Amino acid sequence: MCTFTPIKNQIQPCKTHFDIWFLVHTDGAPFNIGPKEFYDTKWLAIEEAEKIVIDQANKNALEILKKIVKARGFDKETISELFMLFMEECGELAKAARATQPIKSGAHSKRHELAHEAADVFIYLIEICNYFGVNLEDAFREKEKINAKRIWK
Repeated sequence: MCTFTPIKNQIQPCKTHFDIWFLVHTDGAPFNIGPKEFYDTKWLAIEEAEKIVIDQANKNALEILKKIVKARGFDKETISELFMLFMEECGELAKAARATQPIKSGAHSKRHELAHEAADVFIYLIEICNYFGVNLEDAFREKEKINAKRIWK
């Protein structure tokens, strides 16, 4: 979710402030961002964010996120549940990918939107990584350094 806040002062060259809100279940593990990439970025619980936001657009965004968390039960998921949900979404992604190939399937088989299923897999992967305190970007970069030294046949 994005919120846009007009900046009404002559000092700053930009005229709009952008906030991007991601809803990700975490265990509160530290979140590290490169200082060159973002001006100010951090993980905040919704309750913490509510204490610092002042403009109405962000207050509205937080209210929407609170409703989503409660309605979907994200605040009650255990790691076992996260893994089961992740595997379920992997299966749906495989089914959607299979539908693009000349592989037979039952006429009763539900069709899935490939891009949506890929997004669901990504969401649960991020949640699992956050649960265990894994910085997915760092892990990806480290693993690619290892992969670059491998001989692929």
